[in-house]
Amino acid sequence: MRGLAGKTIIVAGGATGIGSGTAKRLAAEGASVVVGDINVAGATSTVEQITADGGAAIAVEFDLADEDSVRGLVEAARAEFGAVHGLDNVGADLSDETIGRDTTVLDTDFDVWHRTLD
Repeated sequence: MRGLAGKTIIVAGGATGIGSGTAKRLAAEGASVVVGDINVAGATSTVEQITADGGAAIAVEFDLADEDSVRGLVEAARAEFGAVHGLDNVGADLSDETIGRDTTVLDTDFDVWHRTLD
């Protein structure tokens, strides 16, 4: 089944885990995939696996909390593949500044809360 042939899908947060698995599956279905992540080494690794299997993909470093960076991700997708047909967002802030610092709603520091919402 190659139901996504000719489509371009952005996977925001595609460097590892669910995002990487999603990017690989989309490529296996025929989509051209743009793997965006703040972890560009991980995104590149995912792309290397996709292209080794004959798929089309590019890695783009971006920060989901930065509007210009998100715009750059979309622009990179359009420049490489001509259009964007879908978006899968599994991005999350797993940086040292936030990971493990979220607790209960009442106890979470405001800087972690704001970064998470961004």
